[in-house]
Amino acid sequence: MLRSGPPAELDKVAAKARGLREWFRAFVQKKKGRALTAGDLSELEPLNSVLQRDEQHGLLVADASSASGLAFAMQRRYPTAESLLMPIVEALAKLVCEEDFTYVKACEGPKCTLLFADYTRGHARRWCSMAICGNRAKVAAHRARLKEGKGG
Repeated sequence: MLRSGPPAELDKVAAKARGLREWFRAFVQKKKGRALTAGDLSELEPLNSVLQRDEQHGLLVADASSASGLAFAMQRRYPTAESLLMPIVEALAKLVCEEDFTYVKACEGPKCTLLFADYTRGHARRWCSMAICGNRAKVAAHRARLKEGKGG
């Protein structure tokens, strides 16, 4: 549970979260298309510096799906507003460790800033979502062909 703090403190944390997002986006853009190695560790220092401040602990909890009815779960304390960054930074760290950056691509949508992992068979995926960016590209291409046909 987060102890409530002044709104200005939450605004500072939100700014840090946006800064982490932009730093991570630049890191992924730089490293996409190739596998990460231990040599990339120094560039990940911004994640490690935040991860080292975490306040996490284990706890036994009820779990109807387990044979014993119990499970071990990780809980996190949020003593400060800055501790709200922990789940975000943990997710970024897991992505760095578990995702194969060889398959990471940037969406080709002209206004899209999303990145994705292309695990299609031929690794020819171009858009984050066929339903959104891919459809927009196909509609734009169709309109361009119609315009060429009427203009010529």
